[in-house]
Parts: sequence; structure tokens; C-alpha cells
Amino acid sequence: MRRFLLALMFVGVGLWNHGHAQNSCRCYRGLYVGWNFGYAFHDHVWTDRDDWVSFFDSGAVGSITTTSDGATFGVCTGYNLQCGCVLLGVEFDASWANLDNKKDHLRGVATHLNLRNRLNYFGTARARAGIIAKDLLFFSTMGAAWGNFKNHWRIEDPLAIFETEDHVVNRSRRGLALGAGIEWIYCSLFSIKLEALYFRFPETTHHVFSRNLASDFRFDLTDKVWMARIGFNYKLCALFY
Repeated sequence: MRRFLLALMFVGVGLWNHGHAQNSCRCYRGLYVGWNFGYAFHDHVWTDRDDWVSFFDSGAVGSITTTSDGATFGVCTGYNLQCGCVLLGVEFDASWANLDNKKDHLRGVATHLNLRNRLNYFGTARARAGIIAKDLLFFSTMGAAWGNFKNHWRIEDPLAIFETEDHVVNRSRRGLALGAGIEWIYCSLFSIKLEALYFRFPETTHHVFSRNLASDFRFDLTDKVWMARIGFNYKLCALFY
């Protein structure tokens, strides 16, 4: 992913002078809508800050990382403004994902720690900037991201005084999105783009109350997502000049 982003950056810089030398650059401004298909990888880090697990089995587990991957589907809308062969714009998108992390740990003789983290859907609000060379747009993008996560933590221990305990947290979180891509201007109304995006959702702490242990516990969560996708855009009321 890092090599892909760096390659796009160098190609874009190399085409700067070439793009300015072209008199056939397409010039327009206006709204567009689109849809996209992609594939994503999701890394989730769960940290047991107060050693919740140690009350059921001796020893702390610290942090545990789970990873999942899956397909994505989304829609977007945006606005472009072209000045010469430089394009500036904003884009908003929302995507559905089936990114489900699962991990089961056997602790001691019979203690099972089950972790499940699911990213249901996510979206972004980003700025775009790029260079046009003939019918190709090389762009970079950065902005805000949000995602809906469902976290489930469960302990099963038939030999302990408390056989099971589980906690579920379902909430939306904010983060950062950045990336780069290439867009082919197929005609005056349609374009096709390939882009790679990286999402980072900063560490957040969840507080839960254990009925069995009659105490509060804290869990830290950190999430990262890498995604590559292909998109199709249709321009609405595009103005050429």
C-alpha cells in the first residue's frame, strides 16, 4: 500500500510539466455522483487495561490484535473545480462492509476468551487535489472518516464460580482518511477511477460494569483499515469552459 501511494505521487509530479504543455486539457466544474466496489483489510487492537481476564484465569492478556478482510460497496457524491490542468474538489462517500474479526483464546485449563469486532459501514468527507494529463487525473485525497463498530467480548469458564460474562458495545467513531488514485475521464459525463485509501480510528476507551465482579473495567480499542477500490462517476450539470 505504501509503495502504491508513493508511486502515484512520483508519477503525478513527473506529469506536472507534461500536463501544462497540453492544450487539450478538459476544463469543467460541477457535481457528480458515483458508486464503487472494493476490498479492505481491517486491523483491530483490543487492550484489557484492568486485567478483566485475570479475575477468571491467572495472568493478564494485555493487548490482542485481530485481522479481517472482505469486500466493500459504496456510493459517493462530490464537486470538482478545474483551473487549467489542476483539479480541486470535495467528495463524500458511504460504504457497506463485511469486515468481521473473530479470535478465541484458551486460557488455563478451561477458560475461553472470545473476541469479536465487526465494522458494519463507514464513510468519509474528503478534499481532493490532482493534475490532469490528457484524459487522466492523478490525485491525492485527505479528510475525515467515520465508522460503525460492534465489539463483543466474552469469557466462558465452566470450572469458575462465574461461568460466563460478556459485554457488547455498538457505536460510531471518527477518524482520519487519506489516499491517492488515478481517474480516467472516459467522456464528458463518465469517468472511471482506481484509488487506495487508509483509515485510522484513534484509540478510544470503553468503560463497562461487571455484574459478576461488581466493578468497572476499561478496554482500549484501536482500528486501522486499508482499502483499494474501483469507482464509476457520472457528472451532473457539468459546465465546460
